[in-house]
Amino acid sequence: MNVEIREATLRDVDEIDRQTHQIAGIVFDWPAAIATEDPRAITRVAAIGDEVVGHIATGLSYGRTVVGDEHPEDLGWLKIHTLAVLPTHRDHGIASQLLEATIAGLPRDIVGLYGSVIPSNTPEAIEWYRARGFLVATLADLWNPRLGRGARLLTEPDQAYFYSDVHTLRYWSGKHATEQSERARIQKSVDQEMKFREKAGRFSRSIGYRAFADHAIAVSSGSCPHMQLAPMRSHLLGWDPVLSIVCDGCQFGHLEAIKPYDAENRCDGCGRLDTGVHVATVARDLTLVTAGLCQQCAVRTTFDAA
Repeated sequence: MNVEIREATLRDVDEIDRQTHQIAGIVFDWPAAIATEDPRAITRVAAIGDEVVGHIATGLSYGRTVVGDEHPEDLGWLKIHTLAVLPTHRDHGIASQLLEATIAGLPRDIVGLYGSVIPSNTPEAIEWYRARGFLVATLADLWNPRLGRGARLLTEPDQAYFYSDVHTLRYWSGKHATEQSERARIQKSVDQEMKFREKAGRFSRSIGYRAFADHAIAVSSGSCPHMQLAPMRSHLLGWDPVLSIVCDGCQFGHLEAIKPYDAENRCDGCGRLDTGVHVATVARDLTLVTAGLCQQCAVRTTFDAA
């Protein structure tokens, strides 16, 4: 199969617009993306003879709401708006070729790519992006090491982000990214969050917090649906009556839902009211466990009998 990866032209618009609508389920302004002279807008198609069998469009975020002061493109991150291959031509590496061609055409100041998917519509897309070095999460940390700053993107409840720095994508090009490498990258974000909380005084080295965290994770009776998608940073709150494990994106709504159980002076370990309760966070694998413990519970080594 002789597949040509080339720049999209206005002659391709009718076909790739149909593909975008029918396969990706979105509306995209192909004429504007093709006509722009902005080098950050990259459009490619895969053609077999005269037939266009796939496409990719990468560019600016077009004003997507950002948790932070800047937009992704200001920080060197571009969005993959659409990437699709006709069902009759899948499993031949065409989507990978489209992605690789896009990466090869990125301006030098671009540090990463990201996009979003609706897992319930395209469950296979999650594994495809993970295999190529993308992390999957409901809150994307878009960091630019050259600038020393970044931004966070929060998805809609039915969506998930995939994102990765360009260096990692190039490393895994032509290979299958491992879960071990995936977890190692997420662990770095957990470690960074713990450093931030330590500076803010929301940290404790007392053994009781680690013991409580291990117990809480062991007896947790549920998790948010996103935790089934891929390894990702998660949270458990000690005052949650069912000790649910939730992702970054669901954490905000979860905090509000369990607010009635959040008593400032109640120890999450023993349940007693105590003026000496201190709230702190510890990391257990990829889960950040936050709890308020009294002085007695802070030195306990087990909570099995609590």
